[in-house]
Amino acid sequence: MCYLVPNAHYKEFFVIGLVREHWERIVFSLIGLCFVSFSIYFLWIDKLTEAIATFGMFFISFVLSSLSRFKRFKGLGIEAELWEDKKKEAASLIERLKKVVTIYSKEILMARAMSGRLGPHEGWKSHWNLFEKLTSEHKELGHSIDFTEERSYFEALFVFDIVSHISKNLFLPIKNGKAEAKKLMDTKFGSPIRDVTGYNHEVEVWRTIQVSVKDAFEVSLESNLAGITIDLVVNSKRTLSEHFEIDIHLDRDLLDILGKVSAQIESGNLEITDELIKLADPQK
Repeated sequence: MCYLVPNAHYKEFFVIGLVREHWERIVFSLIGLCFVSFSIYFLWIDKLTEAIATFGMFFISFVLSSLSRFKRFKGLGIEAELWEDKKKEAASLIERLKKVVTIYSKEILMARAMSGRLGPHEGWKSHWNLFEKLTSEHKELGHSIDFTEERSYFEALFVFDIVSHISKNLFLPIKNGKAEAKKLMDTKFGSPIRDVTGYNHEVEVWRTIQVSVKDAFEVSLESNLAGITIDLVVNSKRTLSEHFEIDIHLDRDLLDILGKVSAQIESGNLEITDELIKLADPQK
């Protein structure tokens, strides 16, 4: 028993000494843990601005807790001394934190781009503001992060929303014209059908009239959805006119808008304007 008491006192002194020597790291680590917990919570409830802010505080706390190891007290002042190995360790730590922040930022952008697909939609103005804010903040911090893939994804979804709203008004007269063409076919060939060969030929032509873009979402991710939509609308109008003698009116202003968007996509320089944002969010 006589050996247990000194051993117990040794452990107690060891813990007290550890706390005294590393209290800064312990405090900053605990603060950082609180911030990252709140960041995860805010991200879970789709409050991305708050999540970014709290994660930034976690980043600062983590850096401070790490740099506290490099401080040494002398006399009445504090002298920060970084040995060569500590410099390398600090540089490695900063690089790892940059990678974590990069992943976190990209995930936030991807989550924001998809927000509103299955729930409340904050609007594209908010989406693009967040994108510009994140990219500019990283530049100011000196982070060389390639957001090309994320911007391409943003633009693809943006164009998809624009085309989805505009194409409704373009494909509606096509749809009505196709229904009218079907009635003309039924009247022309009668029931029962008097000319099966002629009827089958007419049906094949009739089926080429498109009233929507198939798999539009995937098309937007991989190709020029605006240009493809224009081609389908124009070709369907031509088919109705040439084969069924049905003339329909298409909104020229909407076609011009899609034409401009298509040209910008082809040039690789989509300009985000308030006009396009309103078209992507007509309810806003």
